[in-house]
Amino acid sequence: MKESVELDGVCFESNNGCLDELVEMGDIVSCATNSEVPLVRGQKLKPGAHLDLVGSFKHSMKECDDEAIKRGRVFVDNEAALVEAGELVGAFERGVIEKKDIGGNLVELVTGEKVGRSNSEEITVFKSVGSVVVDILAAQLVYETYVQQQHK
Repeated sequence: MKESVELDGVCFESNNGCLDELVEMGDIVSCATNSEVPLVRGQKLKPGAHLDLVGSFKHSMKECDDEAIKRGRVFVDNEAALVEAGELVGAFERGVIEKKDIGGNLVELVTGEKVGRSNSEEITVFKSVGSVVVDILAAQLVYETYVQQQHK
């Protein structure tokens, strides 16, 4: 079952069918699950995609595979993600990335201390283990940035 909602030029879609097909098309792929098996395969992310991982919060959980972490420039909501998030803890243990490879945290992004995306082809990954308030603020920031760019 495919559902689509449009709001002033922004389209939100969901599909209970083939996740790989949707990931291949998505500019923004957002996961909010307690999955213990990777749902998003990194090889399916298109250039310039953003992967938002907000569901998993312990070592046994992982919403994406190592390839997604390897291909993306990873940002976190806070330092707790580096020791709690299954996607990141596992990637560190397997040598996929190192903690020094993390692009920054949410506060650094919002204040402009760190740059989120260096070019239109770069894949970005945001991993949150924090509160729902942080997730809502991140979504608001993405939406407001999009709206501002459309009015330029």
